[in-house]
Parts: sequence; C-alpha cells; structure tokens
Amino acid sequence: MVKKGSKKLPEQKNEESTADKILISAQKLFVAHGFAGTSISDIANDAKINKSLIYHHFENKEKLWLKVKDTMVEKFSPDLQSYGQHTHGAKVTLRSFIEDFVTKRFEFYLNNPDMVRLIHWQRIEDKEKPLTKDRLSSSLSIISQNTIEELQKKKEIRNDVPTDLIRAFILTTTSAIFLIQPHLLYGAKDKKIAKKYLELLIDSLMDGLRPRKP
Repeated sequence: MVKKGSKKLPEQKNEESTADKILISAQKLFVAHGFAGTSISDIANDAKINKSLIYHHFENKEKLWLKVKDTMVEKFSPDLQSYGQHTHGAKVTLRSFIEDFVTKRFEFYLNNPDMVRLIHWQRIEDKEKPLTKDRLSSSLSIISQNTIEELQKKKEIRNDVPTDLIRAFILTTTSAIFLIQPHLLYGAKDKKIAKKYLELLIDSLMDGLRPRKP
C-alpha cells in the first residue's frame, strides 16, 4: 500500500497508464459501435496492447463497459448532480422549475454528444441485463418529485396525472430529439436552432403540464 504523499513506483504508474489507455480506446469504440459491436480484440488493437491486459485490468467486456460509463458519469457529475436541485417553497413556479431543469439537461446533452451516443446504444441493447443498471441510468433520471408535488398542491401542475408519469414526460420529452434525430441539432449550421428548439420544448412542456380548465 502506498502511503499518502509517497511517490508511486514505476510499475504502479505503468499499471495506471495501461488501464487509462484501455478506457480511452474502449470509450471511443463503445461510443462508435455500441457494446455488441465492439470486441475485446478491437479495443486491444486500438490501444496497441495485448488483449490479455484488458482481462487483467477489467476481467471481461461487460465490466469494462460499466467502467467506461462510470468514468463518464464521474467526469460530468457536477452537471448531473445539479439536475435534481431546484428551489422549493413559495418561490418555485412551474416556469422556473421547467426552465431550470430542462435548460440544464438540454445543454448537457447538447455539449456532450459522446454521452448521448452511449445512452443511445444502451437503449438499443437493453435486454434487462445488469449492464444497464448503473450510475449512468440513475444519474440521468434525477428529478425532484418533491418539487412536482409542491407545484401540484399550488395548482400549477395538473394533479390528474400521477407524479411518476409527469417525471417520465419531462425526462423523455427533453431527451427525445437527441436520441431520435440528433443530427437536427448537432449538424445544424444555424447555431440558433438549438436555442429555438429549447424555447419550443419549454413552451410545450408548460402547456402540457398546466391544469386543465373545467
């Protein structure tokens, strides 16, 4: 065990360097081809190492896939954690809640296409296996149920729909374009397109969530 403040031995640095190389290559290939479309040999060739080293560091492809996603979640954790943090009490309004949550989530997806592609592959390959039950899935599903309930009590959000369905409506509506037609935003020559779509998204959610008139 290395004591705090002591220098790492050369072999420890080499171990970390090899693991990092594997993770970098694995992320690139998983993002491009998905879990099923990427082999251990592909990763080894890209990292220019013997594939036995991948088994040494990560045991198997599934654990490497999970580690790649955990690493990405750790990298973006400040943004992900902010998803569930909203103002509570008398000051919160439907508009402030929707603008805050949706804008943060939308901009996160817009600025992190690799994360979006990984989520896309995960959805395609989801067969109720453990590889989808990880921090990526849970971190991207954070939304304040308390805030929704507060707004329902204040009659700002319709209360004829269960809270879980409202959460799902907000989450899926916000991410849909990135998972279904991402080229409309990522490939847009007009940089104002994303802003216009965000405005449309917020207005649509506001209209859908407001209480129905008798």
